[in-house]
Amino acid sequence: MPTRNARPTVFRWKTLTDAVDSTNGPQGGAQLLQNLVPAPYNREFFVPRAAALQLTNFPFFTNPATVELQYVAGNRVYGYVASGRFPGRSEPFIYDYVQKSFVTLNGVNGANCPYTAATTGDWTPPTAAQVGGRVMTTHPGFTGAAGMVMGWFDMTGLASVGITGNTNSTTTVSGFSFNVLQAGWAVGMRISASAGDIGAGTTIQAIAANGLSLTLSSAASGSNTGATFVVQGGTFAQPLYCAGNMNQNPLPAVPVAVANFNGRAYYAVNATLQFSDAGNAVQDSNNPNVQVINFQNGIAVTALAGTPFNNVLGGITQALLAFQGASNIQQITGDPTTSNLAAQLLAGGTGTLAPNTLSFVPNNGMAFVSPDGLRFVSLTGIVTPALGTQGDGISLAFINALYPSRMAAAWNDDTLRIAVPTAPTPGMIWGQATWGKATWGSGSVGSQEYWFHTKLNVWSGTHSFQTSLISAANATGGFIISSAAVGAALWSSNAVPTAQDGYFENGLALQCNAVTALLPDNQLMAMNSLNGQSCAIGFASSIGMTVSVEFMRENGQVLDNVLVPVSGGTAAVWGYFVWGRANWGTQSAAAVWDGFNWAGANWGEQTASGSGQLTASYSQYAIYWNQPLVFKQGSLGVSFQAGPGALMGNVYLRIEPLSYLLLGYNDAA
Repeated sequence: MPTRNARPTVFRWKTLTDAVDSTNGPQGGAQLLQNLVPAPYNREFFVPRAAALQLTNFPFFTNPATVELQYVAGNRVYGYVASGRFPGRSEPFIYDYVQKSFVTLNGVNGANCPYTAATTGDWTPPTAAQVGGRVMTTHPGFTGAAGMVMGWFDMTGLASVGITGNTNSTTTVSGFSFNVLQAGWAVGMRISASAGDIGAGTTIQAIAANGLSLTLSSAASGSNTGATFVVQGGTFAQPLYCAGNMNQNPLPAVPVAVANFNGRAYYAVNATLQFSDAGNAVQDSNNPNVQVINFQNGIAVTALAGTPFNNVLGGITQALLAFQGASNIQQITGDPTTSNLAAQLLAGGTGTLAPNTLSFVPNNGMAFVSPDGLRFVSLTGIVTPALGTQGDGISLAFINALYPSRMAAAWNDDTLRIAVPTAPTPGMIWGQATWGKATWGSGSVGSQEYWFHTKLNVWSGTHSFQTSLISAANATGGFIISSAAVGAALWSSNAVPTAQDGYFENGLALQCNAVTALLPDNQLMAMNSLNGQSCAIGFASSIGMTVSVEFMRENGQVLDNVLVPVSGGTAAVWGYFVWGRANWGTQSAAAVWDGFNWAGANWGEQTASGSGQLTASYSQYAIYWNQPLVFKQGSLGVSFQAGPGALMGNVYLRIEPLSYLLLGYNDAA
C-alpha cells in the first residue's frame, strides 16, 4: 500500500549525457545507453541497435591486416588494406558492397603501393575523392620517391591510338607527333608500341611539360623511330590503379588530403591548396602561381571537405572547407574560370584534429569534432558552438580522446556516428563496478561509438563495436564500417533497426545496458526510501527475456539487484486476430537470423507481414526489491540481451522522503 508522503516519479529515457546529476541536468539524461537507439515508432523508448554483419574479410588477399582507407562512391568501396602481398606496403582494393564481391583491379605492383601506415598513436589518415573518371587518394605511406606522391583508381576509359614517337633503349620516349597531354595521357596508364620493344605491363611514369616526351616505368628493349603507340586507361568494369604526380606542373610535396571542388581535385600541400584542371584530377596546365591558393598565415592545411553554401543572394553554391589543424577554417568559393576564386577565414578560432570526422549533415551543415566537442559549419558559413557541453549531451569523450586523429564519423539515416579511440580498459562485471565510470563489454577495447540522432537532437551510446573507419552506404542505407581491433574486414551496420536484423556481432550476443544519471534530489535535505517501482519493457520473441535491474547510491554502491522475467509475444496469423491488437513481425516458418539451424532453416518465409519494425508484447513489470532501499540520491540500471522487438520504456518510481537528514550517510560503505 502506498505511503502517505510517497511521491510518484516518472523517468523517461531521453539522451546520453555527461551530466552526473539530473537535478541540474537534462530530464531523462542517462550515463549509459549502450547498444540502444531511439525507437523509430515511439518517443523516449529505446530499442537494441542492429548487429553489424561482416561483408568480407578479404579472403583473396595475402595476410590482410588493417583497413586504412574506405571511401564509398555509389555501390563501391575504394581503399587500402595492409597486406602481405607486398611486405611493408598497403594494397589498393575495390569492393562492391551491393554485389558483395571484389572488383578486379589492374596495375597494382610493389612500387606503386604506399608504405603501410602506423597502427598506433596519432596519424595522418588517408583520404579520397572522386573527380571525373578517377578516384584520387592520399596516403601517409607515399614518400615522393620515383615521383609518387598520391594514388588513384583510373576509370576514364581512355584508349589513345595513332600517336607516333621514338623509343631509345631507355626509359625515355621522345619525338611525339602530338602533345600527348592534350590526348589525355596520364601517369600510370598502360603503354605499348607497334615495334614491340615496350614490355607488357609497362606504364607511364612521367610526362614532360610540353607533352612531347615521357618516361616509362621500365626501359624499352630497343630503339625505334616512328613507332605507333597505344595508351589505355582503366574502365569502370576493369579499373586501373596508378600512382604518381600531376602532369605538367607537379605537386611540390606529398599531399595530406584531397577533395572535389567545382570538378577539380584540390590537394592540401603544406600551407597551400594546389588544384587541377577542371575534370582532370591529374593535370595542372597553368602556371603554379595560378592554380594554387597560398594561406599567408603559414599554417598547414590538414583536412578538406566540400559543402553547400547559402550565398548572400539567396542561392546555394558549392564551397570547400580547408581546416588548418585546430586553429582555423578557411572557406573557398568561386573558380578561376569565373574570376571569383576567393578564400575567407571563418570566425570561430577553431578547427579539428580529427580529419576523418568531417561529415555533411543535411540542415545542420558540415560536422566536425573540434577539441571541445562536436561542432558544425552551417550552410551560411557560421561555426556553431560545441554541442552537448555542460551535460546537454556528450563532449567529454571527444575532449579526452586518446588519439584525436584516429576519430572517425559519418552521417546517414538521421544518425551521425562518431568513433572515439580509448585506452584499453578491463571489461565491467555487472553489479561490481561504478556506474558510468567503466568500460562495458567483453574486455579491453580500442574505440567506442557515440551516436547523435539529428532529428531528435539526442545521443546514444556507447556502442560496443570497436570501429576505426565509418562511411555512409548510400546505395543500401546504413553504414560500412571497419575495425583495426577486429582485423581486415568490412561490415555493414544499420542505424535504424528492422525485422531482418540480427543481434549477434562478431560471434558475441549484443548486450544492452542503460544507466540513469542521478535521479533529481528531493531538495528537502532529507533521505529517501524507494518503496515501489515498475519498468515498461517489451519483447517480441515467444521465449521472452530476463532483465536485470539495479539501484545504486550516488557513490556507485549497489543497494540491490533483481531479475525480472519478461514474457514475449507470438506471431499474428492473418484472419485470426483483432486488428490493432496483434504482434506483427514475428515469424513461424521463416528462419530467424542467429536463432536457427543452418542446414534446416526455411529462408524468406513468413506468416504475417514479416517485414517492417518488430514490435513487442509491451507491459509494465513490477520490481520487487529484496530489501528496503534508503538513499539520498541514486541511479537505476537496466541490462538485457538484445533480441527482436526488445524495447525499454518509462520507469515509474514511488519515492518517499524520510524525516531525517544525512546522519552518518556519507560514512556508509
